[in-house]
Amino acid sequence: MLTHKQRILKAARGEMPDLLPYVPRLDLWYNANFHTHTLPGRHRGRAADEICRAEGWALHKVVPDFAHQPDPDAMLHRALGIYTLPPPCLR
Repeated sequence: MLTHKQRILKAARGEMPDLLPYVPRLDLWYNANFHTHTLPGRHRGRAADEICRAEGWALHKVVPDFAHQPDPDAMLHRALGIYTLPPPCLR
């Protein structure tokens, strides 16, 4: 049984994985449901990465995440080509 990463790499190389790699755009779903308070009960209080792990999905990352800016002026600064990014997560 391959891991998600192994499946994705195998498919990227044009090889046949044991299962089709599934990497949902959870960032779009999560942001919409988080802001409208409609996350399913079992996922309330969880971050997007925690939901992916709980469901057994591969993680999808969009870097940088412009939806969660550290200050309100960050969007204005971005129009000028100045990016304000949060510090990387250290785990």
